[in-house]
Amino acid sequence: MPAGPVDDALSRLATPPTNAPIAPPSRPETSIPDSSAPPGWLRADLLRDPGVWHRLARAYSEGLRTPHLPVGGACGLQHYAGRFALAVLGVWVQTGRVLSVQHSRWWLQLDDRGHTTSVSAPDTSDTATDDSVAAVAHAVLVEHMRPVVDAVRAATRITDKVAFGCIAASCAGAFGALHRRCGPADRARLRALAEQFLQQPNWPVQTPLVRFTELELDAGTALVHERHVCCLIRLGEGHGACETCPDIDPVERAERTRARAAAAGQAADLPVATAPPAQTPRRDVRA
Repeated sequence: MPAGPVDDALSRLATPPTNAPIAPPSRPETSIPDSSAPPGWLRADLLRDPGVWHRLARAYSEGLRTPHLPVGGACGLQHYAGRFALAVLGVWVQTGRVLSVQHSRWWLQLDDRGHTTSVSAPDTSDTATDDSVAAVAHAVLVEHMRPVVDAVRAATRITDKVAFGCIAASCAGAFGALHRRCGPADRARLRALAEQFLQQPNWPVQTPLVRFTELELDAGTALVHERHVCCLIRLGEGHGACETCPDIDPVERAERTRARAAAAGQAADLPVATAPPAQTPRRDVRA
Protein backbone atom coordinates (compact mmCIF):
# COMPACT_ATOMS: atom_id res chain seq x y z
CA MET A 1 0.00 0.00 0.00
CA PRO A 2 1.45 3.41 -0.88
CA ALA A 3 2.10 6.00 1.80
CA GLY A 4 -0.83 8.19 0.72
CA PRO A 5 -3.55 6.40 2.71
CA VAL A 6 -1.39 6.45 5.84
CA ASP A 7 -0.79 10.18 5.45
CA ASP A 8 -4.52 10.65 4.98
CA ALA A 9 -5.25 8.58 8.09
CA LEU A 10 -2.93 10.67 10.26
CA SER A 11 -4.33 13.90 8.84
CA ARG A 12 -7.88 12.76 9.54
CA LEU A 13 -7.01 11.92 13.15
CA ALA A 14 -5.67 15.45 13.67
CA THR A 15 -8.97 17.07 12.64
CA PRO A 16 -12.25 17.42 14.61
CA PRO A 17 -13.83 15.63 16.30
CA THR A 18 -10.80 13.45 17.07
CA ASN A 19 -8.28 16.33 17.31
CA ALA A 20 -5.34 13.97 17.88
CA PRO A 21 -2.16 15.88 18.78
CA ILE A 22 -0.05 14.49 15.94
CA ALA A 23 2.64 16.66 14.34
CA PRO A 24 4.69 16.17 11.13
CA PRO A 25 7.79 13.95 11.38
CA SER A 26 11.37 14.98 12.21
CA ARG A 27 11.12 17.47 15.06
CA PRO A 28 14.40 18.85 16.46
CA GLU A 29 15.71 17.14 19.57
CA THR A 30 16.08 19.01 22.83
CA SER A 31 17.75 17.77 25.98
CA ILE A 32 16.43 17.44 29.51
CA PRO A 33 18.57 19.26 32.08
CA ASP A 34 19.05 17.72 35.49
CA SER A 35 16.59 19.99 37.24
CA SER A 36 13.35 19.63 35.28
CA ALA A 37 11.52 18.47 32.17
CA PRO A 38 11.26 21.60 30.01
CA PRO A 39 9.07 22.23 26.99
CA GLY A 40 10.50 20.88 23.78
CA TRP A 41 10.73 17.92 21.41
CA LEU A 42 12.46 14.69 22.47
CA ARG A 43 13.14 11.45 20.66
CA ALA A 44 11.08 8.69 22.21
CA ASP A 45 14.14 6.49 22.70
CA LEU A 46 14.96 8.72 25.67
CA LEU A 47 11.87 7.26 27.36
CA ARG A 48 13.82 4.04 27.90
CA ASP A 49 16.08 5.89 30.37
CA PRO A 50 15.00 5.70 34.06
CA GLY A 51 16.83 8.97 34.76
CA VAL A 52 14.69 10.77 32.18
CA TRP A 53 11.55 9.30 33.72
CA HIS A 54 12.61 10.34 37.20
CA ARG A 55 12.72 13.94 36.04
CA LEU A 56 9.50 13.69 34.01
CA ALA A 57 7.64 12.05 36.87
CA ARG A 58 8.91 14.65 39.33
CA ALA A 59 7.74 17.47 37.07
CA TYR A 60 4.33 15.82 36.65
CA SER A 61 3.94 15.21 40.39
CA GLU A 62 4.96 18.77 41.20
CA GLY A 63 2.32 20.00 38.74
CA LEU A 64 -0.26 17.97 40.66
CA ARG A 65 1.13 19.31 43.95
CA THR A 66 1.88 15.90 45.37
CA PRO A 67 5.16 14.62 46.82
CA HIS A 68 4.46 11.11 45.54
CA LEU A 69 6.66 10.26 42.55
CA PRO A 70 4.55 7.24 41.47
CA VAL A 71 1.66 9.61 40.70
CA GLY A 72 3.73 11.47 38.14
CA GLY A 73 5.10 8.21 36.77
CA ALA A 74 1.67 6.66 36.22
CA CYS A 75 0.05 9.82 34.88
CA GLY A 76 3.02 10.73 32.69
CA LEU A 77 3.06 7.23 31.22
CA GLN A 78 -0.66 7.34 30.52
CA HIS A 79 -0.35 10.80 28.94
CA TYR A 80 2.28 9.58 26.50
CA ALA A 81 0.61 6.22 25.84
CA GLY A 82 -2.68 7.90 24.94
CA ARG A 83 -1.12 10.01 22.22
CA PHE A 84 1.09 7.23 20.87
CA ALA A 85 -1.75 4.67 20.88
CA LEU A 86 -4.21 6.93 19.10
CA ALA A 87 -1.73 7.48 16.26
CA VAL A 88 -0.77 3.81 15.86
CA LEU A 89 -4.23 2.33 16.41
CA GLY A 90 -5.87 5.06 14.34
CA VAL A 91 -3.68 4.33 11.32
CA TRP A 92 -4.10 0.58 11.76
CA VAL A 93 -7.90 0.74 11.97
CA GLN A 94 -8.16 3.00 8.92
CA THR A 95 -5.59 1.37 6.65
CA GLY A 96 -4.62 -2.03 8.02
CA ARG A 97 -1.03 -0.82 8.26
CA VAL A 98 1.14 -0.62 11.39
CA LEU A 99 3.46 2.36 11.77
CA SER A 100 7.04 1.67 12.81
CA VAL A 101 7.18 1.57 16.60
CA GLN A 102 10.95 1.96 16.88
CA HIS A 103 11.56 4.47 19.64
CA SER A 104 14.14 6.37 17.63
CA ARG A 105 11.54 7.05 14.92
CA TRP A 106 9.06 8.79 17.24
CA TRP A 107 9.21 12.23 18.83
CA LEU A 108 7.18 13.66 21.67
CA GLN A 109 6.61 17.25 22.74
CA LEU A 110 6.61 18.04 26.46
CA ASP A 111 5.36 20.98 28.44
CA ASP A 112 7.01 22.20 31.62
CA ARG A 113 4.90 19.82 33.77
CA GLY A 114 6.08 16.69 31.98
CA HIS A 115 2.86 16.32 29.97
CA THR A 116 3.11 14.90 26.45
CA THR A 117 1.32 17.54 24.39
CA SER A 118 1.99 16.04 20.96
CA VAL A 119 3.70 13.17 19.18
CA SER A 120 5.38 13.08 15.79
CA ALA A 121 4.96 9.83 13.86
CA PRO A 122 7.66 8.22 11.71
CA ASP A 123 7.87 8.54 7.97
CA THR A 124 4.54 7.15 6.82
CA SER A 125 6.18 5.01 4.13
CA ASP A 126 7.67 2.89 6.94
CA THR A 127 4.78 0.62 7.85
CA ALA A 128 4.44 -3.11 8.46
CA THR A 129 2.42 -5.33 6.17
CA ASP A 130 0.98 -7.61 8.88
CA ASP A 131 -2.31 -6.03 9.91
CA SER A 132 -3.46 -8.66 12.43
CA VAL A 133 -4.59 -7.83 15.95
CA ALA A 134 -1.76 -9.99 17.30
CA ALA A 135 0.82 -8.08 15.26
CA VAL A 136 -0.29 -4.62 16.35
CA ALA A 137 -0.63 -5.71 19.99
CA HIS A 138 2.92 -7.09 19.94
CA ALA A 139 4.23 -3.91 18.31
CA VAL A 140 2.50 -1.56 20.76
CA LEU A 141 2.84 -3.52 23.99
CA VAL A 142 6.04 -5.52 23.64
CA GLU A 143 8.23 -3.62 21.21
CA HIS A 144 7.35 -0.05 22.20
CA MET A 145 5.70 0.16 25.61
CA ARG A 146 7.51 -2.63 27.51
CA PRO A 147 10.93 -0.85 27.54
CA VAL A 148 9.20 2.41 28.48
CA VAL A 149 7.35 0.72 31.35
CA ASP A 150 10.59 -0.83 32.59
CA ALA A 151 12.16 2.64 32.73
CA VAL A 152 9.15 4.16 34.49
CA ARG A 153 9.11 1.35 37.03
CA ALA A 154 12.82 1.70 37.74
CA ALA A 155 12.39 5.45 38.29
CA THR A 156 9.14 5.52 40.27
CA ARG A 157 8.53 1.99 41.64
CA ILE A 158 5.03 1.68 40.20
CA THR A 159 3.88 -1.88 39.54
CA ASP A 160 3.28 -3.55 36.19
CA LYS A 161 -0.42 -3.59 37.07
CA VAL A 162 -0.54 0.19 37.51
CA ALA A 163 1.61 0.81 34.42
CA PHE A 164 -0.28 -1.45 32.06
CA GLY A 165 -3.60 -0.43 33.60
CA CYS A 166 -2.78 3.11 32.48
CA ILE A 167 -1.76 1.89 29.02
CA ALA A 168 -4.93 -0.20 28.72
CA ALA A 169 -7.03 2.85 29.60
CA SER A 170 -5.17 4.89 26.99
CA CYS A 171 -5.75 2.24 24.32
CA ALA A 172 -9.41 1.91 25.31
CA GLY A 173 -9.79 5.69 25.08
CA ALA A 174 -8.20 5.64 21.62
CA PHE A 175 -10.62 2.99 20.42
CA GLY A 176 -13.49 5.00 21.91
CA ALA A 177 -12.41 8.07 19.93
CA LEU A 178 -12.20 6.02 16.72
CA HIS A 179 -15.60 4.44 17.43
CA ARG A 180 -17.21 7.88 17.74
CA ARG A 181 -15.86 8.83 14.31
CA CYS A 182 -16.58 5.76 12.19
CA GLY A 183 -19.91 5.15 10.48
CA PRO A 184 -22.74 3.31 12.28
CA ALA A 185 -22.26 0.25 10.06
CA ASP A 186 -18.62 -0.08 11.15
CA ARG A 187 -19.05 0.42 14.89
CA ALA A 188 -19.67 -3.24 15.74
CA ARG A 189 -16.48 -4.19 13.88
CA LEU A 190 -14.55 -1.43 15.66
CA ARG A 191 -15.76 -2.66 19.04
CA ALA A 192 -14.69 -6.21 18.14
CA LEU A 193 -11.21 -4.95 17.24
CA ALA A 194 -10.99 -3.04 20.51
CA GLU A 195 -12.03 -6.00 22.64
CA GLN A 196 -9.74 -8.42 20.83
CA PHE A 197 -6.79 -6.05 21.15
CA LEU A 198 -7.33 -5.95 24.91
CA GLN A 199 -7.63 -9.75 25.05
CA GLN A 200 -4.22 -10.42 23.51
CA PRO A 201 -1.71 -12.47 25.54
CA ASN A 202 0.84 -9.64 25.21
CA TRP A 203 -0.68 -7.93 28.25
CA PRO A 204 1.60 -8.98 31.14
CA VAL A 205 -1.10 -8.52 33.78
CA GLN A 206 -3.63 -11.32 34.12
CA THR A 207 -6.21 -9.42 36.17
CA PRO A 208 -8.90 -7.33 34.40
CA LEU A 209 -7.65 -3.91 33.31
CA VAL A 210 -10.63 -2.35 31.52
CA ARG A 211 -14.16 -3.29 30.52
CA PHE A 212 -15.98 -1.89 27.49
CA THR A 213 -19.61 -0.79 27.38
CA GLU A 214 -21.50 0.59 24.40
CA LEU A 215 -23.93 3.38 25.31
CA GLU A 216 -26.94 4.54 23.33
CA LEU A 217 -26.92 8.35 23.10
CA ASP A 218 -29.03 10.87 21.21
CA ALA A 219 -26.17 11.43 18.75
CA GLY A 220 -25.49 7.69 18.30
CA THR A 221 -23.63 4.94 20.12
CA ALA A 222 -20.50 5.51 22.19
CA LEU A 223 -17.86 2.96 23.18
CA VAL A 224 -16.82 3.74 26.75
CA HIS A 225 -14.76 1.86 29.28
CA GLU A 226 -14.48 1.28 32.99
CA ARG A 227 -10.94 0.89 34.25
CA HIS A 228 -10.00 -1.57 36.96
CA VAL A 229 -6.71 0.08 37.98
CA CYS A 230 -6.49 3.65 39.34
CA CYS A 231 -4.08 6.03 37.58
CA LEU A 232 -3.30 7.66 40.98
CA ILE A 233 -4.17 11.21 39.85
CA ARG A 234 -6.64 11.50 42.72
CA LEU A 235 -3.63 11.67 45.07
CA GLY A 236 -2.78 15.10 43.67
CA GLU A 237 -3.86 18.13 45.68
CA GLY A 238 -7.31 19.27 44.55
CA HIS A 239 -7.66 16.42 42.05
CA GLY A 240 -10.52 13.98 42.28
CA ALA A 241 -10.82 10.63 40.58
CA CYS A 242 -11.47 10.52 36.85
CA GLU A 243 -14.88 9.36 35.66
CA THR A 244 -13.65 5.85 34.77
CA CYS A 245 -11.90 5.26 38.12
CA PRO A 246 -12.63 1.94 39.86
CA ASP A 247 -12.56 3.65 43.26
CA ILE A 248 -15.68 5.79 42.91
CA ASP A 249 -19.31 4.84 43.41
CA PRO A 250 -20.57 2.81 40.40
CA VAL A 251 -23.62 5.02 39.98
CA GLU A 252 -21.50 8.17 39.96
CA ARG A 253 -19.05 6.53 37.55
CA ALA A 254 -21.84 5.60 35.15
CA GLU A 255 -23.36 9.09 35.28
CA ARG A 256 -20.02 10.83 34.71
CA THR A 257 -19.05 8.45 31.92
CA ARG A 258 -22.36 9.00 30.12
CA ALA A 259 -22.11 12.77 30.48
CA ARG A 260 -18.60 12.82 29.05
CA ALA A 261 -19.60 10.58 26.15
CA ALA A 262 -22.64 12.72 25.38
CA ALA A 263 -20.49 15.86 25.25
CA ALA A 264 -17.96 14.34 22.84
CA GLY A 265 -18.29 15.07 19.13
CA GLN A 266 -19.26 12.35 16.68
CA ALA A 267 -18.79 11.93 12.94
CA ALA A 268 -19.01 9.20 10.29
CA ASP A 269 -15.96 9.84 8.08
CA LEU A 270 -13.41 7.40 9.49
CA PRO A 271 -12.96 4.21 7.42
CA VAL A 272 -12.48 0.85 9.11
CA ALA A 273 -10.26 -1.23 6.83
CA THR A 274 -9.15 -3.78 9.45
CA ALA A 275 -11.33 -6.79 10.13
CA PRO A 276 -11.29 -8.61 13.47
CA PRO A 277 -10.24 -12.28 13.40
CA ALA A 278 -12.96 -14.90 13.51
CA GLN A 279 -11.83 -16.24 16.89
CA THR A 280 -10.49 -14.47 19.96
CA PRO A 281 -7.86 -15.71 22.41
CA ARG A 282 -9.16 -17.58 25.42
CA ARG A 283 -8.97 -14.83 28.00
CA ASP A 284 -11.28 -12.81 30.25
CA VAL A 285 -13.10 -10.37 27.97
CA ARG A 286 -12.55 -7.59 30.51
CA ALA A 287 -8.75 -7.85 30.55
